Amino acid sequence: MELVLKNEDRISILQDDLLLKILDLVDMKTVVKTSVLSTRWRYVWKSVSVLKLVIRDPRTKKARSFINFVNAVLLLRDISDTKKFILIWDSTSDEIAKHLTNWIIVALSRHVQELHIEISSRLTFKLPHQLFISQTLTDLTLDFCEGNLSSDIFLPDPMSLPRLKSLSLNSFNGGSDIKWINKLLSSCPVLNSLEIMDMWVRDDATGVNVDCPELKHLEIINTTESVSFMAMVIKLSTPNLTSFICQDYMLQKYSLENLSSLVTANIHMMREGDEEEDEDKDGLFPKRVMKFLVGLHNVKELTLSPADILQVVSRVPDLMECQSPLFHNLRHLELEMYFTRRCLRTVTWLLRTSPAVETLFITSEESNEEEDDEASSLVPCHFPHLRVMKIRKFRGSDKEIELLRHFLGQLARP
Repeated sequence: MELVLKNEDRISILQDDLLLKILDLVDMKTVVKTSVLSTRWRYVWKSVSVLKLVIRDPRTKKARSFINFVNAVLLLRDISDTKKFILIWDSTSDEIAKHLTNWIIVALSRHVQELHIEISSRLTFKLPHQLFISQTLTDLTLDFCEGNLSSDIFLPDPMSLPRLKSLSLNSFNGGSDIKWINKLLSSCPVLNSLEIMDMWVRDDATGVNVDCPELKHLEIINTTESVSFMAMVIKLSTPNLTSFICQDYMLQKYSLENLSSLVTANIHMMREGDEEEDEDKDGLFPKRVMKFLVGLHNVKELTLSPADILQVVSRVPDLMECQSPLFHNLRHLELEMYFTRRCLRTVTWLLRTSPAVETLFITSEESNEEEDDEASSLVPCHFPHLRVMKIRKFRGSDKEIELLRHFLGQLARP
């Protein structure tokens, strides 16, 4: 048998639809370069459905060259629909403000389904009204983050996004009050996923109202210590929510009205700056955090951090009197904690009110507080379903060993 080896270009002989699927996986500059490979490739790039346009260069000259490239791509493409339009502008130049509206409108005219805009320059910019009445858009990301500064981004009225399922908003000021976000959410009847990060407003009297019956994933992140411009009241009415991630400050007031389908919750609730507990004269933080936790009563997997949140909850009046089951469905509990009397008091309450807990993960954090109480005397309860316990950052202190001894005794029970 004679074996014949041929230098065969197997990719070029593929059908156009397969070539386009391959090109959809790479950035647009690489896609355009394929046009010089051969006559077979010369016009294929014009029909790609995913346009990924990325610049990561602070130089103004490079930014201008990138703008010319994007304009040429949009001008020379054929009339094919655009499935996904991704624009990442990681440049200090603000020249993009002169072109962004036209780029968005062109993408919308090609029935774009997924639109991802990520701008690292601080802008004052009005988004085109066509964006908020799109009948094809299913996924929208608007990220206008430049360091710790937010852009002044203005939204039009009216809004209607009947097919939008995923919405991500990051670091921009949407106007003089928070009403714009409520209007936007109410215009998305099938919204499935919502991410809000560092949203700034000048007047927060109205508050954020997340009333989304189809929502399944919610993420609220506040990374700045200066919360004076954040909405102080956040209401959730999300009966189908299964996943909730929240990183915020204890100054925020949450109203969790309906989280009946909640499966997982990852809560990171912080104090503002180096504020001392004694400054909370009226016990406002403990009341708010406790109300927040009660709103999560249907959750199956709960993560609480940092250790400060347990310290704060421990100050709730008559905490240890609340021993009736609260977290009926909770199976997995993960905590960051100090081995202090206050944190152990809160852990005791959590376990007493979570009769079905099966796994407990604890991350031990160091504290400057000096406590004399023994750990075991603060956990006088039985956990019949507990099967697994892990302690991270175990240092072998007397209190850690005492607590571990107690739980090993619980795990050994039939």
